[in-house]
Amino acid sequence: MRRESRVARANWWFSKMRETVANAMDWSAPTEPRPEQIWMPGAHRQIEV
Repeated sequence: MRRESRVARANWWFSKMRETVANAMDWSAPTEPRPEQIWMPGAHRQIEV
């Protein structure tokens, strides 16, 4: 009986995972690249204590 319940639980788990994968949204690549963050000279300030 114990083995059967483990198998039933495993079957339930894998069916849920298959359902999750089937319903997952497809991620498409962004149309254009994200803006690049540049370093601006003089913008870096250091606090002296």
